Amino acid sequence: MSLTSKTKGFTLIELLVVVAIIGILATVVLASLGSARERAQDAKIKALMNQMRVQAELFQLEYGSFHGTQTSGQYDDSINECLFSKFDTTVFDDGTARSISPLVAQVTGITSRMTVRIRCAVGGSIADSWAFSAPLFNPASGTTGWCVDSSGNSKAVNIDFTTFGQELGIPPALVDCP
Repeated sequence: MSLTSKTKGFTLIELLVVVAIIGILATVVLASLGSARERAQDAKIKALMNQMRVQAELFQLEYGSFHGTQTSGQYDDSINECLFSKFDTTVFDDGTARSISPLVAQVTGITSRMTVRIRCAVGGSIADSWAFSAPLFNPASGTTGWCVDSSGNSKAVNIDFTTFGQELGIPPALVDCP
């Protein structure tokens, strides 16, 4: 008779090694998913902002200008101001048909978890123009956000969205992406 018994199964150490490997793999996968989520949010922000250019052209065709009755223009850096208060009759006015306000609201709905600052500006009657910029979650090296304007720009920008600023220009002069 043999003194050794053969049992089938895994030892405790083998099971712990397998659990550790699965834990490491799960951590790597979850980290890459977070980065992919940020890139997807950035792509959505850029797509919405590109739609703003088309919508703004429709606004201008219907009303004859981007600035409406705001002949001296407006600019601000607060989500609430850009959406609701200062920009009556302009391309940013949420109460005016064909405005870009619904698109601005969608962009700020995404970026509001990051900051309450964006940039919006409408030039006056001297330089009928508009510009909008917002931060990105995962921007390219050396940049912090994305900007679109009435001259056709749609590009990465380096703006400090944590502080007040007027990088898009000061109305009534031409406003555009820096």
